[in-house]
Amino acid sequence: MYKSVNKPTLLLLFLSVLLLTSCLDEDPCPGEPDVIHYDEPFILRFRTIDEGNPFDTTIYKIDSLIIVENDDTVKFRYTTAGNDSILKFRLRTFNAPNIWSHFDSVMISQVIFIFDSITRDTLVVKATPKERKEPCNSTWYSSNEIFFNSLLIRENGQSPCYLCGDTLTLYINH
Repeated sequence: MYKSVNKPTLLLLFLSVLLLTSCLDEDPCPGEPDVIHYDEPFILRFRTIDEGNPFDTTIYKIDSLIIVENDDTVKFRYTTAGNDSILKFRLRTFNAPNIWSHFDSVMISQVIFIFDSITRDTLVVKATPKERKEPCNSTWYSSNEIFFNSLLIRENGQSPCYLCGDTLTLYINH
């Protein structure tokens, strides 16, 4: 048979549970800990100063474009959407094994876009990966900077990624 509980007993039970839960330590890592986005895709939108697509004109041909990262040729995907020319590729410097062997040091990747035999633009990515074992066992970039032709165009601190899924627009002034 079911026996009813009087109000003082119920109140005492509720207060006991409340007191016990308030004594528990708060989770120092609520949710998922931050982890570097290894092999993060680099997505670029190239534009001319007058907002045109440099590959839709007679200026440059996409078939002639060569992308070189730290002396290695990089494969890329090219798509167009309206006046936009979008390139997608991955930086080899920022792969998981390389990052894991370079915690607490500045990593630099230099990417050269070779449009023709004369025209080149340079993109430099500088990032410092960090690892924290306590209390959350997380990884992130303590700082990261992106330069285009020596001009700082993006800067983040304490982030798990350098672009974080954004498309970076680069203006070619040739």
